[in-house]
Amino acid sequence: MNCILITPDELDPAGRVILRDQRLDHIVKVLKAGPGDVLRMGIVNGDLGQGRIEELDSHRVVLLFTPLSPPPARPLIDLIIALPRPIMLKKILAQTASLGVDRIFLIKSN
Repeated sequence: MNCILITPDELDPAGRVILRDQRLDHIVKVLKAGPGDVLRMGIVNGDLGQGRIEELDSHRVVLLFTPLSPPPARPLIDLIIALPRPIMLKKILAQTASLGVDRIFLIKSN
C-alpha cells in the first residue's frame, strides 16, 4: 500500500502537516499529485487516514490529515529459517519486514 507516513509531532492542532523532505519528492515525482488530490496517509503507530493537498510548490507541501481508521492489528506470523549467509539474510529481513512478519527465528543447522 502506498501510504505517506507522518509522526504525531508533525501534525498541528488543526490536522495540517507540512512536508519538505523526501516525502515531498515522492508526492511530486512518483504520485504526480497536485492541489486538491487526496493521498493515503498514516501516523506512525497510529491512525490511518487520508490527506488532501492544500498547497504544493517546489519547497513544501501542506496536507490536511483526516483520520479514518485505527491501525490494523499486528499479524501473528512467525518465520523459522536456517541461518543464511549475510547477504541473503539482509534480503530476507527486508522482505519479511515488508510482509509484516511478527517474529523471526534463526536456527543453526547444516
